[in-house]
Amino acid sequence: MKHLLLAILLLPAFLLAQDNEIYISNPSASDNMSINIHQAGDNQEVNFSVGGADNTIDIVQSGTNNTVKWTDTWGSGYNWGGDLYGTDNAFTIKQNTTTGNSPANNYFGFHIQGNNNTVKFGQGYTVSDTGNFSIDNDEYGGMYMRLDIHGNNNTYIGTQRNDDSGDTTHAEINLYSDYNDIYTHQRQGDHYLSLTTNNDYNEAWIKQEGQGSHSATITLGGSYPTDLYLLQQTSTNQSYTLTQSCATVGGCSVSVTQN
Repeated sequence: MKHLLLAILLLPAFLLAQDNEIYISNPSASDNMSINIHQAGDNQEVNFSVGGADNTIDIVQSGTNNTVKWTDTWGSGYNWGGDLYGTDNAFTIKQNTTTGNSPANNYFGFHIQGNNNTVKFGQGYTVSDTGNFSIDNDEYGGMYMRLDIHGNNNTYIGTQRNDDSGDTTHAEINLYSDYNDIYTHQRQGDHYLSLTTNNDYNEAWIKQEGQGSHSATITLGGSYPTDLYLLQQTSTNQSYTLTQSCATVGGCSVSVTQN
């Protein structure tokens, strides 16, 4: 709790530009949390209602019109006791916009319920599948991300980048199960990704990049897990749809490359 109070007291020293807003509601519990928030830029918000214990949260925003909040995609998470609800969650967001786009926003939006989840997401940053962040400061924004995790012990690492003023990227990640290990990467072009897991122990590595407009809609389910590899990387528009119900003892494997 001391860490939470200290973070809030120090926030004004980090707000280097006008039109920044921060709300931390703390509707449930916040034992032993450590929060680090840094904002520099215009029209940024950090609004989220925490909860649980032993959580670590790092939020960094630089650029134009960036938002992290209790998501308004389906209504404020405050009504459920908070976005980021549970114990032992590690939560990192970095957002960055360095040049013009219409819209110029990076908007996150999230709801996490359960224990021991690890989420890293860099919009405007490149994040490797090992969780390392890098940035080249050539970022147009125009991204939207919606994340909803209900299970335990999931690991999700993702990134969205935009190298063109006319492009947008959008990802929807729904992990409605336990022990999933997920990595997603979207860069360049107009890309859309929807990923839903309904069973446990899936592994997915998904990358969409290039100047083509790529889309992927994936649902994983069944009695056994799926190991999924998807790469769409070309200037030609590509689309991929998978509804998987794995019934193979020991699990299923799917590998798709379109370039």
